[in-house]
Amino acid sequence: SSCFSQLLTKAVGVAIIFGSMLNKVPIMRNMINSQSAEGMSRNSLYGELIVYANVAMYSHLLGHPFTAYGENVSLLIQNTALIVMTWNFLSKTDSPVQLKEKFMIIIGFVLYCIGSLNFLPNEYRHLLMSTTWPVMLFSRGSQIYETYTVKHTGNLSIVTTSMSLVGAAIRILTTLKETGDMVVLSGY
Repeated sequence: SSCFSQLLTKAVGVAIIFGSMLNKVPIMRNMINSQSAEGMSRNSLYGELIVYANVAMYSHLLGHPFTAYGENVSLLIQNTALIVMTWNFLSKTDSPVQLKEKFMIIIGFVLYCIGSLNFLPNEYRHLLMSTTWPVMLFSRGSQIYETYTVKHTGNLSIVTTSMSLVGAAIRILTTLKETGDMVVLSGY
């Protein structure tokens, strides 16, 4: 029974990872079809980048199995693609993204990840997860403000939102079973 339970948890973890690979695709499709970044908040995307990276780095540093956090790696990659698409597709209200902003985001993010993975003392690793809530609030708030400003959801997708909600609900159960890490659970 315990073996079956662990196998089921691993299988669900793998399913979440595979499902997450399609999470941002509806938004990407909308952006490609409209050739626009209308309704997309860059600040929201930058915040999500940090959140996904923090969960992945924290889980990796603590030696959690990839099946317990792999969707964050997938979402990090997709979110990076959305950022690049947002930089390339202009919205009606935004001016072109300056090279300085792109450079600062890329270099800042790379240095942040290198520093977190290589120089963050063990006793401070929990800070990676502790910052998730405030950064997510900023990220969601930025997107809400963008939606309010343009008076529509633009390229956002209800499919993506629904997948995220279902995935997070299931991930709570698999996290309890696979790692029992209450710090990770606080992020959901």
